[in-house]
Amino acid sequence: MGWRLSGIRTWRATKQWVRHSFTITWNHPSRLKRMFVHIAGGSGTLVDAVQVVQGRSRDYQGPAVALGLFSAHRGNILKFDGQPVSLTLRGVGAQAGTCKVDVQIIDAWGRGVWKAANLQLTATGKGDFTKKLTLPGDRLGVFHVKIQAYSPKRALLGLGQSRYAILKAPAPPQGPWPLMGVDYELPNTPIWMIKRDLPILKLLGVGQVRFFLHNFQLPWAISEKDLVVLQRQAKLLHDAGIRSTANFINAQDLDRENLNADAQKKLATQIATYARALKGLINRWEVLNEPNLWKNMAPQRYTHLLKRCYQAIKEANPAATVVGVC
Repeated sequence: MGWRLSGIRTWRATKQWVRHSFTITWNHPSRLKRMFVHIAGGSGTLVDAVQVVQGRSRDYQGPAVALGLFSAHRGNILKFDGQPVSLTLRGVGAQAGTCKVDVQIIDAWGRGVWKAANLQLTATGKGDFTKKLTLPGDRLGVFHVKIQAYSPKRALLGLGQSRYAILKAPAPPQGPWPLMGVDYELPNTPIWMIKRDLPILKLLGVGQVRFFLHNFQLPWAISEKDLVVLQRQAKLLHDAGIRSTANFINAQDLDRENLNADAQKKLATQIATYARALKGLINRWEVLNEPNLWKNMAPQRYTHLLKRCYQAIKEANPAATVVGVC
């Protein structure tokens, strides 16, 4: 499958625990050590555990009571408007109707700020049980929720945990530059992840991000297919009113190539290809990331490389702004 993996598996949700698994095989070496998994279920889907194992999968036994938290907000970011914050605790399992639930909330400093004990879940008529939790939004900030379900004899039946952040409306930017957000390593950031992030970034007041283009993740001869993916990614941010600054290139490649004349020529050619394809979507470019930390990057060498890349970018997109050391 190469350096970029993708796939869709469809599984039917049931009222009982079901284990699903599939195998991913790499067909050539890769320096990338990460994988993104997106589980797109309905609003009532509970996932007990995700296992990534090499070789055969291990045995799995689902809990007697599955516990989860749901909110009316998107993701785990809750908007604070001065009112108490509500979360819905949900339990599923044959013993969910008779169990007692303890809830503990811990803040970012590890301090307990809220707890409730011996909560009784209420049947919904859909085979599960719920309980509304009303939390003091002005005391929480970033917080971690721990949930434990017990039998009437205090035998542990299930565990649940989640992390949330409560945010106030963002303050207007001070000056011409809005708040800087995340660094997207786009060749390995799926479209669904950017779509998921956008409402959160807007809620935070983010108006700009860095758009990393790492050469070791993309070949020197960039394909039209890869350019189309990058255009889609950049357009999502652009249409949301978030400005991107593209950062090109990864240190490992230039160290490996030792910055010889052929490497510099290939670099200028490729960065021009990107700048041309992303014209109108990205008009700000950084050349290299933290070159002052590179063992082979003397100031004179970097200045020469910056001038060469500047010319290539401006020829491809005259409206672009090119900056150097970051």
